[in-house]
Amino acid sequence: MGYEIPLRVDANQGWGFEEAITTLKALEPFNIQHCEEPLPRWAFMQLPEIRRQSPVRIMSDETCCDHNDVQRLIDLKACDLINIKLGKSGAFLKH
Repeated sequence: MGYEIPLRVDANQGWGFEEAITTLKALEPFNIQHCEEPLPRWAFMQLPEIRRQSPVRIMSDETCCDHNDVQRLIDLKACDLINIKLGKSGAFLKH
């Protein structure tokens, strides 16, 4: 499982800190590509520790709404990936 078809997990901000660590460690054998938003967006200060302990790469989504959030997540080393949604970030601009 997880080796023939790419698997990704979106916790959709649904886990607490301990549940995220336990679940992500339990998912290790399944070769999960990444887990999106394991914690509520307001708990972003816990993401660096989640990332450190997790065998699954961490993707931010709701935690990231603009370039300031991106910089904060990078500075904190809070995630491995960032999901950028054009509609959420203002879309393309025509000049």
